Amino acid sequence: MNFPGGIIKILFDWYSKTFTIVRRNNSFSRLLLVRSGIKQGGILSPLLFNIYIKTIITALEKADMGCHVDNIFVRCIAYADDILLLSASVVHLHKMLEICQSQGEKLDVRLNRKKSCLFTFGKDYNEQLADMHFGDGDVIRVDTMKYLGINFVSSKRAKLNFR
Repeated sequence: MNFPGGIIKILFDWYSKTFTIVRRNNSFSRLLLVRSGIKQGGILSPLLFNIYIKTIITALEKADMGCHVDNIFVRCIAYADDILLLSASVVHLHKMLEICQSQGEKLDVRLNRKKSCLFTFGKDYNEQLADMHFGDGDVIRVDTMKYLGINFVSSKRAKLNFR
């Protein structure tokens, strides 16, 4: 991605010196070297994760599926370790999930079905949709969804609830 070698060396040095201690009840483990992942809550972590999953985002772009939001074509919104897929079609959404799953396997990134949901808005928002299946079960359909601290409410037009 044409990053300067000096920046890569600094990041490598910084992340190769990451240690942690695990606490269970009132006992502590010995000091453990962290060999993978990004620092939880680190200021660079969302950016580094998005760089890491760029192949997933690129694959979604190549598939040319998504929807228009205020005349802007959107496929996905990725922030930190969250990916929000947007689609005007359930069939396309399912294909987008398959792309995320297959590309994620190449990166050793697994989608967590239990932290996923199907949220609808638009003229047919209350229409009964077929179950969305991936991994080892169905994705649950919800009428409200919280994403990046914002509550979305299913309706004809996307509604936000800041309570």
